[in-house]
Amino acid sequence: MRISRQSVRFGLVGSGLLAVLVAAIPLMQLGVRSPEAWATVAAALAVLTAVVSTWTSQRVLELQEDAQEPSITVNLDVRRRPQLVQLRVANLGGTLAKDIAISWESPLLDVDGKPVRIGGSEDLLRGRM
Repeated sequence: MRISRQSVRFGLVGSGLLAVLVAAIPLMQLGVRSPEAWATVAAALAVLTAVVSTWTSQRVLELQEDAQEPSITVNLDVRRRPQLVQLRVANLGGTLAKDIAISWESPLLDVDGKPVRIGGSEDLLRGRM
């Protein structure tokens, strides 16, 4: 079970706010001259440092997860073969892409204004792949 990104961020922000609260209460109750209050402040600063470190680590983990997601690009290739335009579909992501649907609002037309046939399926002629 994956924990959502918002839940993790909420927990980290909550931990940071709790650490600040824990540092402020002893200073107000015991005063700034109390060694126990400063020991509590030092412990709260350690927790804040851990929260900041965890936040950056979590961000790196999220970036790595995003890089593994499928990333489909569709373009027209006019460079690989002279006088031939090719429709290229590529997955630039790190995992397998499944159940891909490509659609366009108006049909692709050739130089003469006729609809372009891609494959032989009727779905492909309507702009769905």
